[in-house]
Amino acid sequence: LALFLLPGLCYAALLAGAGLPLYNHEIAHYRQGIWMWDWIREGRVEEIPWRWILGLAGHATNLARGFAAPLATT
Repeated sequence: LALFLLPGLCYAALLAGAGLPLYNHEIAHYRQGIWMWDWIREGRVEEIPWRWILGLAGHATNLARGFAAPLATT
């Protein structure tokens, strides 16, 4: 965990020390996690579990493909 966390924290500290903002395009573009609050405000609460299910199904599919690819080549 420290191998991943420490470089990110050092980078953020260097940017802060230089007076530069820490900007992440993916968070700004996809609003990770914030989409749920947006959907609740828009009255789309019932769609949230379906998005979770579809996301989990997509991850499960990619995981299965990842394990299947090496097995298919042996």
